[in-house]
Amino acid sequence: SVKLESAARTQTRFSRQIGGSRVSLPPWRLPRALKMFGVCNMILDMLCGTIQVPKALVIRNVRLGLLLRILQVGALVWNIYSIFVLQGWTIVSVPMPHSLEVWTSPAAPSSSQPAYCTTPFFYQYSSSYTFNMTRCLDIPDGEKVSKLGTNLFVATSIQDQYITRRTGAAVCANLSTQCALAGGAYKSGSPCECSEDVQGFVSRPEDVRVHLNHGYMVNWPAGEKNRGVDKSQAQVKGSLGERWADIVGESGQMKTIVQGPGGKRCKVGADTDGGAKDEWQKKDVASDGMRVTIRELLACAGETLDDAAPSLASGLEDEKGQVRPRVAGMGINLDFSYHNKEDSAHTYGFDGVVCVLTVTADPRWNSATAMAYSVIPDTRTGVGEYRSRKAYGVSFTFQQKGSFAKFDIQALITLIVNSLVIFALPSAIVQFVALNLLGTLSEVYKRAQAQTLSIVKQFSGLTARMLAGVAAFETVSGEKDHVDYSTIKDRLRAAFNKPLTDGTLDEAEFKELCDNVLRDLDSGDTDNVTLDEFMQAYASEECVEPKHMVKFFDANRSRSPLEILFNPGISRRKAADLQKVRPEPSAEP
Repeated sequence: SVKLESAARTQTRFSRQIGGSRVSLPPWRLPRALKMFGVCNMILDMLCGTIQVPKALVIRNVRLGLLLRILQVGALVWNIYSIFVLQGWTIVSVPMPHSLEVWTSPAAPSSSQPAYCTTPFFYQYSSSYTFNMTRCLDIPDGEKVSKLGTNLFVATSIQDQYITRRTGAAVCANLSTQCALAGGAYKSGSPCECSEDVQGFVSRPEDVRVHLNHGYMVNWPAGEKNRGVDKSQAQVKGSLGERWADIVGESGQMKTIVQGPGGKRCKVGADTDGGAKDEWQKKDVASDGMRVTIRELLACAGETLDDAAPSLASGLEDEKGQVRPRVAGMGINLDFSYHNKEDSAHTYGFDGVVCVLTVTADPRWNSATAMAYSVIPDTRTGVGEYRSRKAYGVSFTFQQKGSFAKFDIQALITLIVNSLVIFALPSAIVQFVALNLLGTLSEVYKRAQAQTLSIVKQFSGLTARMLAGVAAFETVSGEKDHVDYSTIKDRLRAAFNKPLTDGTLDEAEFKELCDNVLRDLDSGDTDNVTLDEFMQAYASEECVEPKHMVKFFDANRSRSPLEILFNPGISRRKAADLQKVRPEPSAEP
């Protein structure tokens, strides 16, 4: 009967452990079922029975809290800027120049004569160098413009020197007469020489038409390439050596936007079919490029050839008059900046690449020299005829830059990691301030934040708490060796009197609470709680449990070399030594 009663109690315990469901098993199958159930529970507990979460110290300090919130707002603003403005999830590549084409065509015919061709102009840079322009020279179109590659120079004023050299008395006498009639300077000798200087402006250089086609090439880190030209569809090429493939539709086209130095748009190309415009697309440049006049480019840059240019003055005492860019020269800078749709600078509502062409100009001393021979000089006699020319004018410089962006998974991961790090910085900064820079406050905060673990003190503290636990058990049990369920339930009812009174807990819920607590306390399944079970629960949250204390002072337990090496210095004395130090009190006579 005792065995059957024990088996029934075990069966009841087993039913309670699996959730309270009633399971009827023959007594001879209980040990096997319990064993399997225990193994399954152990495996389940090892795999997913626990999780770890950090323990946080909450400091109540309004000023530190205000500092933390300010830093967090700053971190949030920076992360928003990185995500929505810098587009941190993208990689950026700078486009390179590709297929830049520049050429010119003559100015449109005009019957009117510019005012500077009939108005004398005088400027003395120094006593030995002067400009005395009284007319416009009849210069062929082929000599107004010089071009080498993409380097373009358009003459605005010319200083020519014609040199004629002859030998023989009769020939030199005839040359002297002709030189005097032409107003040249004659030099006798062998050979004799006539030098004639001619100065003048070039008529209507501003109306020379400049034609442009431009493009870009982008190399991505993974080997992919993009290229495009304003007059044709853009192309893409993969990283594995594939052929170039056209990008169809508007996304494969380019729009060029013309603007001045301050970002103000400029309409150029007045003599084209579509008239002047500040936006140029494929249909506008397909046949003749972007055709604009130098006058339009200068107006877009806010400059003219006839305004005074004080920055070009010599500053010498014998300087006379005011220099003008028509005499000295001008530089026109064309800055091409390319952006694809994914780039943050692309805000133009166009699916394809946008090129922002910024036109700037600056007056400068800008000259080019050239020689032209009518008769190549003889190296022995020096006889020959040639022209030496120094021309001042407008030159062009081209710069191509910009940025292309596209989504990249590695960039996205980096953005997420950086954002998390930035979000964590305010807490780290405030934590450092709280724990290190606030004097006595920091000492208190640091003591609360970091627990100093001393095994010696843990042993003494555990001993004191165990003594208090024994006294508490004796009080609850009435100095018996166990506490029955009814006593514990009565004590729990007194402890939870408020939630039971106000209705937070009803009787069924209170009973479930008691059953769960008692189930854990009664590890021996004896329907009561013994002193050992009570002490096990009493010290369950301690860093050092009673079993650790017992193991530490067990002289017969084997220890690893590392445990011996790193022993914190607690001595374990033998019983005989302890008897010498603290002898047992003698029995009463």
